[in-house]
Amino acid sequence: MKRLVVAMVALLCPWMAAAADGGDPSGEARDFVAAVIQGSTRLGTSADPRVEDRTPLARRLLNEHYDMASAMRTVLGRYWDGATVEQKERYLATFEDFLLAGYGVAFERAATRLRIAGVTAEGERIVVHSVDTGERGAPRVIDWVVVHGDGQPWLISDVRVGGISLLELMRQDFSTLLRNNKGDMEDLLAAIRRQTDRLKNAS
Repeated sequence: MKRLVVAMVALLCPWMAAAADGGDPSGEARDFVAAVIQGSTRLGTSADPRVEDRTPLARRLLNEHYDMASAMRTVLGRYWDGATVEQKERYLATFEDFLLAGYGVAFERAATRLRIAGVTAEGERIVVHSVDTGERGAPRVIDWVVVHGDGQPWLISDVRVGGISLLELMRQDFSTLLRNNKGDMEDLLAAIRRQTDRLKNAS
C-alpha cells in the first residue's frame, strides 16, 4: 500500500476538465489533459484547504472524468467475479474514499510545474505525455491514458509515472492482500479503510 500512496500523491488530481470540442482526437486529448492540469489547482483555492472540505467537489469531478468502474474492475482482476454485488458497491465507494484522501495541499503546487510534452496513439487509447520539471532533481514523466467512445466525453483510464502504471501498482497490491487472505473481500475493504484513515489523519 505504501508505494501506491506515494504514486497517488505524485499524480495530482486528474478530474478537473470538460472534454474539448473539435475534430482532431489527438488535439482533443491534449487539450483535455492540459485543462486537467490547469484545473488541478482549484481545490487549493477554497477558503478552508482541509481535505474533508474539498472532498465533495473532488468526488463529483472524479466520477465525471475518470473511468472509475472499469479501472476498479481491472484492479480487482479475477476477484471481481467472486465478489457479491453488495461487496462490489462497497469496494467502489471505499476505494473512492481512499483515492480522494490521498491528495493533500501539495498536489496543487505540483500542477504548476507540469508541461505537456507530446501525444501518442495506442490503438483506441491516446497517451498524453507531460513532464514534471520538479523542484529539484531530474524531470519526471507523467503519462495520461485517455479514452472515449463515439460522442462520449474523454475519460482518464490510467496514469503512468515514470512508465509505471498506477492501475498495475494497485492490481499488484490488492492481489497480494487478497491472495494472503484467501480472497476475502472484507479483509481488503478493511485494509483500504485503514489506509484511508491514515491518509486523512496525515493531512
